[in-house]
Amino acid sequence: MSFVPIKDGDFTSTIYGLIKDHRYAEAMRVLQYELQRSPNSRAALSLLGYCYYNTQDFIMAAECYDKLTQLYPDHTDYKLHHAQSLYNAFMFPEAIAVMAQ
Repeated sequence: MSFVPIKDGDFTSTIYGLIKDHRYAEAMRVLQYELQRSPNSRAALSLLGYCYYNTQDFIMAAECYDKLTQLYPDHTDYKLHHAQSLYNAFMFPEAIAVMAQ
């Protein structure tokens, strides 16, 4: 499937619609493109991490959440999601280390 640009003003509703319909691959493609344009986009990183997690790509989810914890250290929910992703990737010592920080 080719990438079709999303019209201005429709980005949020389109992404959330794709996620609601479990069309994670399409949502991830759009979010990855958005991250190329804006590498530190909190919304794109968070939603991409969510999509990776739900497709059971826990390593990639952990990478997204790791970056979010670095960019937004005061948001402990990202730290928890990071640890959960590592745990589900069977990276137990790494998950414990994240929670110990």
